[in-house]
Amino acid sequence: MVLKLVLIVIGILVGFLILILALPIYIEARGKFERQRKAAALSAYFILKIVRIRLIYEPDLLRILIGLPGFWLSVYRHTPAKEAGKKAAKEQPPKTKKEKRRKSKMSLTGWFGFAKEMLPRAFRPIRFRGVNGDLTVGFANPAVAGLFFSGYYLFRFTLDFLKNVNIKPDFKHSGLVGNFKLHASIHLIRYFPILIFAYINYRKRVRKVKEK
Repeated sequence: MVLKLVLIVIGILVGFLILILALPIYIEARGKFERQRKAAALSAYFILKIVRIRLIYEPDLLRILIGLPGFWLSVYRHTPAKEAGKKAAKEQPPKTKKEKRRKSKMSLTGWFGFAKEMLPRAFRPIRFRGVNGDLTVGFANPAVAGLFFSGYYLFRFTLDFLKNVNIKPDFKHSGLVGNFKLHASIHLIRYFPILIFAYINYRKRVRKVKEK
């Protein structure tokens, strides 16, 4: 009897997994970012929009909800304790030894080439129904800012959905300011050949680096 129940539960879980992989997942995301207040929400709809997951971020509050049509259940709620975080930061012992960084097998140029080849493939299973954004991004480190915006302008005209996303640099302040909206659907099962191709491509590039 127990074995039958276990097999039934496993069968139901496998069936749900197959449905999630085969059927499209609908995604909605929006965010409003200000200097003093930032808020964002991400919703994912599974199995013909029957099962729903929503993540809501508000100032000092993070919530995760799971729902069915007309019903939502809060499964996670977190309010960061700022004072506890400050005390923990003060109590940390000083670092005496520098951690050794693991050397990358590919150079920065190699990673850019790999990303330029793989990103268009990675977005093929995603059907963007609407992407709009007007954002201002600032970094404390000028090197990071240069790396970010070089990648942004590199892929903005390669990926169609980025054409309606305008990102401007802010050289005075660090942080993110602006609005963002996204509506899309994704087929997870189409990622299996892409992941296999990415692994083969990565191994080839690493092999070339070792042969030099």
